[in-house]
Amino acid sequence: MKQTTILCYGDSNTYGYDPRTDGRRYPAEVCWTTRFARALGEEYRVIVEGLSGRTTAYDRLEFPWKNGYPYLTPCLASHKPIDYLIIMLGTNDCNVEMALSAEKIAAGMELLVRTAEEITQAEQGYVPRIVVVAPAAIRPELEGTPFAYQLDGTSVQKSHDIAPLYREIAEAHGCLFLDATREVEVSPIDCEHLTERGHARLAELMTELVLRDQKCAK
Repeated sequence: MKQTTILCYGDSNTYGYDPRTDGRRYPAEVCWTTRFARALGEEYRVIVEGLSGRTTAYDRLEFPWKNGYPYLTPCLASHKPIDYLIIMLGTNDCNVEMALSAEKIAAGMELLVRTAEEITQAEQGYVPRIVVVAPAAIRPELEGTPFAYQLDGTSVQKSHDIAPLYREIAEAHGCLFLDATREVEVSPIDCEHLTERGHARLAELMTELVLRDQKCAK
């Protein structure tokens, strides 16, 4: 049986960061990627490439290795052939330290999309269906939360502003688009990471998107 391979390329919310802890992971069965894989069934193989703190395409001051751009090429090559590539990044780009506009964050996402197109065409002979995801937006109740030192009101606004820009990128490149800014629940504990309910809802939205696309392709 040929499986459809789906690579999920993201940050801590793809990794499965549990906001109730000091950085530990939710149990696998809670994470949206596991729920997604289970909902799709054995005809699909879901690969999880989530790194806490990962940006789209920009170095972080103390963690330049969390730049999502350099690692994308070897990641795509090591997991080929890939049929779907889900890119859900941008939350960490909203951090105060990054000083990036929504437009610069979107430019980082577009660089990832263009790189994926070029690398997969060269490495596997075809471009996978790319899913551009606008991540769940940062909550505004930041005061007293663990990440208040690196987020502010502009971070919250940018986490909303990138959604229409990401949609434009998806349309320009013929990608699928998913807007998770409003429907996916973020924990009030740290205003940045998904609740269990948020993981469940994201899995539902992603499953619906992929299955609908598969049905249209037949």
